[in-house]
Amino acid sequence: MKKHISILTLILIVLNLGCTQESKETDGIIDSLFQEVQNNPHDLLKASDIYKKKENEDLNDIINKDSKAKLYYIDALYYRSINKRDSAVITLEKGFNLLKKHSDLKFNIALLAAESAARIPDQEKMDRFYKYCLAYALKKQNPVQIAQCKSVYALYYMTENKYVDALSFLQSADSILRVHHITIHRDYYQYLLGYNNEKRSFNSKAYEHYIKSMALCDSTNNAFRKLQNYQRIVSLYRKDNRFDEALKWQIQKLELVKQSNNSRMLRESYEGLGIIYTEMKDWDNGERYFKESLKCARESNVKSGIATSLTNLGNFYIEKGSYKQAVQILDEVYDYKLKINASYASRIKTLNSLAKTYMALNNNSMAHKYFNMSLQLCDSTESVYLKSITNKQVYTLYKKEKKYAEAINYITAYLKYEKEHELRKSSEKLKDLMVRYETQQKEKKIAIQKEELKSSRLVIAALISIVVLIIVILILFVLNKKVRKKAIESIYKQHLQVQNKQDIINQLLKEKNIHNTQNNENILLSQLLALLEDDKIFRRQDLTLEILAKKLNTNITYVSQIINKEFDCNFNTLINRYRISYCKKHIESHKHSKILMKQLGFESGFASQSTFYSAFKTEVGMTPLQFQKAILLSE
Repeated sequence: MKKHISILTLILIVLNLGCTQESKETDGIIDSLFQEVQNNPHDLLKASDIYKKKENEDLNDIINKDSKAKLYYIDALYYRSINKRDSAVITLEKGFNLLKKHSDLKFNIALLAAESAARIPDQEKMDRFYKYCLAYALKKQNPVQIAQCKSVYALYYMTENKYVDALSFLQSADSILRVHHITIHRDYYQYLLGYNNEKRSFNSKAYEHYIKSMALCDSTNNAFRKLQNYQRIVSLYRKDNRFDEALKWQIQKLELVKQSNNSRMLRESYEGLGIIYTEMKDWDNGERYFKESLKCARESNVKSGIATSLTNLGNFYIEKGSYKQAVQILDEVYDYKLKINASYASRIKTLNSLAKTYMALNNNSMAHKYFNMSLQLCDSTESVYLKSITNKQVYTLYKKEKKYAEAINYITAYLKYEKEHELRKSSEKLKDLMVRYETQQKEKKIAIQKEELKSSRLVIAALISIVVLIIVILILFVLNKKVRKKAIESIYKQHLQVQNKQDIINQLLKEKNIHNTQNNENILLSQLLALLEDDKIFRRQDLTLEILAKKLNTNITYVSQIINKEFDCNFNTLINRYRISYCKKHIESHKHSKILMKQLGFESGFASQSTFYSAFKTEVGMTPLQFQKAILLSE
């Protein structure tokens, strides 16, 4: 590890010198680091964090394109380590497009991009990079690269929970390497085969693959993969309630982790022991190891790790029935989640746990307090699932208090959100089935066409059909273009009407505040409008209801009520409307210029390109580019 730090320090020194003479040395250091990351990507994932202190523009004069591409590769590994695979794909695309010549480096970048896209999953981007990788691997006749290509589709199908479809790709990848007597990567494919069988409930086969993977790990000195196999074997034994065996494997894992000196893995290993002892109802040892995990987290001083360890300890006390201790721990968990700005979903879960624990202590007033906090946060999230479970839990509290009128209100809300949640899941399943059906139909058509083309007489008929089809497509394309043009013009006119209505509403709100300055609610509304329209606070990407309330010197409940009353929407919808309005005005004022829509989204306050495009299309009825075209067409 000291060696890695010294390498990174040298890179930063060279970058700061900015001397052309030393650029070759810099490229050499980057190449050395790239090789180390490729050989063991799990040890150097934090390397990218250091590079992010330097803007890419600072590197233009001192490193070549290959070195830049390698830095993009390391950045992508960092994003993958924090589960930001969409960012990883975007970063890898930059590196891929930077390299014009075909090379192993370009293959490695494309492969990582395909794997990352497969895990999102984004089939379109995955296919793009997969096709390049497969063509390159087949041209070079490289069995390792061909096997790696096979694993891409395996990852995609496993992400989609289609484990049967993934199985043949995994077996093929492993078989290619076995036939060529190649050991590298086989530990990975055996691990995935084990996981695949485990997901299909073939636990004995899963165990065999995990053991094979561990044996291969010993030959390649892959400690990280060995730890993964330990964890899966522990999971298998826990599922079968064979806790003694699970405990033995977990202890072996802990010993291996201690050798790696990785604080996060050490914390997780202690937690694993705590969980097993808890399942065995061995409370003393369970508490001991959860506290060891917390101690390890505090020593490493990683707030997210501390929050996780505290959550596990709190859940342990709930399982044990020590509710007073659980309350103390969960209070601290919530404080840490506020410090690390945890997601609303994470905070809601902690608040609900606190409320349920107070219910167990028969302290209903405190239970109401935390349920109310949870419901307020639910208003700021789009998750109907969280809303449904929270309303259901509040219902149980009112039912316990025999306040049946209130209980009916919350059970009604629960049923409403639960129905909406089920409808969304059904819609997603339907879309998946339609995609699979269309794919099957395309495959059938291709097979039929291949058979028909074997006959020379049908070749002529097929060519004629293709010509006719092209003509029909061209005609349809021309007609469709005219229809789309009219549709875009119509949508734009509707947009202008909506925009005019919104401007009138905003003007009326301002006039209302001028004539009612003595009213506290109107004063707050006036301040809110000033922040939104004059200060343009919506452009902050980290803007939350809590930050807005702090700016207005009030609480989130009051701000939420004002927004609901005056704008007839929640906080997220209001902010998105202002952001979209900002974008539309910018597009209208620069309609003849080339606009970087992604950059415009970031400038208006959106945290990602996908969120911006989705919000814009929902609000306006078309994409930003279509909106710009609509403006030009309306001239």
